[in-house]
This record gives sequence, C-alpha cells and structure tokens, in this order.
Amino acid sequence: MVDYRIYVLGRDGHFARAIEFTGPNDDAALARALAEDPGFGVEVWQLGRFLGRFQTEPRTPMVREPRRSE
Repeated sequence: MVDYRIYVLGRDGHFARAIEFTGPNDDAALARALAEDPGFGVEVWQLGRFLGRFQTEPRTPMVREPRRSE
C-alpha cells in the first residue's frame, strides 16, 4: 500500500483542504481524486511525486436574460 494526498481546490484555485489516504496504486489514487472533486479541481500527490491535476470549471447558475415587451 502507498500513501497519497489529494489537494482539493477552492473556487479561487488555491488548496482548500487535503485528504490523506493509503491506496494500492496510482490508478486507484487518481480514481479516488475524481470522486472527491467538488467541481473546482483536485491535485494528486504521492509524497513529493506529482501524479496529476483535474481542473474543472466552477459551477455557475444559469442566468436568463429578461424578457423584452414588444
């Protein structure tokens, strides 16, 4: 088993929190990181070794244009 750390990114792109866990391999760590993504992105590290970053766009509410009266 290998020690990993997932850094969850906040709306501003900075680290919001870290999740430490032990997993069987890099593929399992990357899969767990995708499951932890709150919608702003995550980075995955194994000690000092960078495994990857999944960046997603912030979720924004849909804005409707006001209706014009004719």
